[in-house]
Amino acid sequence: MKKFLKYPLYSHLWKTRVSYININRMKYDFLESDEETNKKNSKTLRKSNSKLLEKILGSKNETIKIRMFKSYIQTNPNSRWKAISISHLLKCKIKKNETEMSVETNKCPVIVSSCSIPKQPEVDDSPKVRSFERPKRGEPAEVIWGFIPKEWTKFFVPMTGHSGFYTFLFTFCTYLLSKEKYVCDHEYYNGISLAILCIYCVKNYGPYVARYLDKEIDKYEKELNESKDQMKQNYIDSIDFEKKSQDCMEEQLVIVQAKRENVHLQREAEYRKRQMEVYEHVKRILDYQVGIEEVRKNIQHKNLIHWVTKEVENSLTPELKENYLQLCLADIESILKAHKEETGNK
Repeated sequence: MKKFLKYPLYSHLWKTRVSYININRMKYDFLESDEETNKKNSKTLRKSNSKLLEKILGSKNETIKIRMFKSYIQTNPNSRWKAISISHLLKCKIKKNETEMSVETNKCPVIVSSCSIPKQPEVDDSPKVRSFERPKRGEPAEVIWGFIPKEWTKFFVPMTGHSGFYTFLFTFCTYLLSKEKYVCDHEYYNGISLAILCIYCVKNYGPYVARYLDKEIDKYEKELNESKDQMKQNYIDSIDFEKKSQDCMEEQLVIVQAKRENVHLQREAEYRKRQMEVYEHVKRILDYQVGIEEVRKNIQHKNLIHWVTKEVENSLTPELKENYLQLCLADIESILKAHKEETGNK
C-alpha cells in the first residue's frame, strides 16, 4: 500500500476515500447531522471528485487510468458519469458494463477495460484435505562397541580410510595416559570391572529385556490403536445410524402416504355403505308404493266384479233364471254322458 501511496494520484485517491468514509460516518451521527453540514460536506466531496477526475483524465498511461477509474467507482458508489465525456472513454477503449452493487440500494456502473488485466484467482470453497505424514518413532542409530555411534567412524573415512577412527582413538587414549591427563587410580579399575559387568549383562540379558520392552511398547501401542480404532468405529456407527435414521424419516413419508390412502379407502367404503343404505331405503319406499297400488287395483277389480255381478243379477227376471238353470243342468248331463262313454271305450 505504501508503494502506491508514493504516486500523487493514488495518494489523492486515498485521501478522497478517507474523506468519503468520514463524510458517511458524519452522515449517521445524529448529534451533529444538520442540513448545513451535510450540504458543506457534499460540496467538498464534489470539488474533490472533480479534481480527481481531472487528474485521472490527464494521466497518459491507459492501464493506470483504468485502475484509477475502477478504484474511483469503488470508493464513490453514488457518483455519476456526467463529468466524463464519451470521447475520453473511447480513447481509453473502455467498455461500461452496469452491474448491481448493493450500496444503500444505489446502482453503480462498473467499467471493464479491453486491455489484458490479470484475473483474480478463483476461490475454491471445496474442503481441502491436507495430507501430512504422521510422526514416526525414531529408531536408535547403529553403534559400535555398544555405545559409540557409527557415524563418527564415517567422518574419518574420506581422510584416513576405515581404520582412521580406531587409530585416532588409540593415539588419543595413549596421549591421555602418557601425559597423565587421565589418571588411572582405583576408580579406573572399578570402571573397567563395571564396564565388563555391563557388557556381560547386555550380551546375556539384553535380548530378554529388549523383547520384554518391545512387548510392552507393542502393548501400549496396541491400546492406543484400539482406542483410535474404537473411536473411528463409533464415528462410522454414528454415521450409519444417522443414515438409517434419515432413511427412516424418508420411510415415514411413505407411511404417511399409506395412512392417507387408508383413510381415503375408509371414506370410500363409508360412502358406498351409505349409498347402499339410501338405495335400500328408497327401494323399500318404492316397494311400499307398488304394494299400495296393487292393493288398490285388486280392491277396485273386486269391487268392479261385485258391482257387475250385482247389476247382472238385478237385471235378470225369474223366468230367465229358471231357463238358465235348466240349460246348465242339461250341459252337466251331456258332459257326464260323454265322460261315461269315454271310460267305457277304454
